[in-house]
Amino acid sequence: MRWLFTPCTWLTTVSRDDLIERAGVLSSAKLSEIENALRLGGLG
Repeated sequence: MRWLFTPCTWLTTVSRDDLIERAGVLSSAKLSEIENALRLGGLG
Protein backbone atom coordinates (compact mmCIF):
# COMPACT_ATOMS: atom_id res chain seq x y z
CA MET A 1 0.00 0.00 0.00
CA ARG A 2 1.28 3.44 -0.88
CA TRP A 3 0.70 6.28 1.58
CA LEU A 4 0.08 9.82 0.45
CA PHE A 5 1.26 12.77 2.50
CA THR A 6 -1.42 15.30 3.39
CA PRO A 7 -0.05 18.37 5.14
CA CYS A 8 -1.86 19.51 8.24
CA THR A 9 -2.92 23.15 8.22
CA TRP A 10 -4.82 23.14 11.52
CA LEU A 11 -3.75 25.49 14.25
CA THR A 12 -4.22 24.61 17.88
CA THR A 13 -3.19 26.03 21.22
CA VAL A 14 -1.90 23.86 24.02
CA SER A 15 -0.64 24.91 27.39
CA ARG A 16 2.81 24.23 28.75
CA ASP A 17 1.25 21.88 31.32
CA ASP A 18 -0.45 19.90 28.53
CA LEU A 19 2.88 19.41 26.79
CA ILE A 20 4.73 18.44 29.96
CA GLU A 21 2.06 15.92 30.92
CA ARG A 22 2.17 14.19 27.52
CA ALA A 23 5.96 14.41 27.08
CA GLY A 24 6.45 11.80 29.78
CA VAL A 25 4.97 9.08 27.57
CA LEU A 26 7.05 9.80 24.45
CA SER A 27 10.23 8.08 23.37
CA SER A 28 13.43 10.12 23.21
CA ALA A 29 13.34 9.83 19.40
CA LYS A 30 9.84 11.31 19.26
CA LEU A 31 10.83 14.10 21.67
CA SER A 32 13.73 14.94 19.35
CA GLU A 33 11.34 15.12 16.38
CA ILE A 34 9.10 17.52 18.30
CA GLU A 35 12.07 19.62 19.40
CA ASN A 36 13.26 19.90 15.79
CA ALA A 37 9.76 20.84 14.56
CA LEU A 38 9.48 23.56 17.21
CA ARG A 39 12.92 24.87 16.35
CA LEU A 40 12.14 24.97 12.62
CA GLY A 41 8.86 26.73 13.39
CA GLY A 42 10.70 29.39 15.38
CA LEU A 43 9.21 28.23 18.68
CA GLY A 44 12.15 26.45 20.23
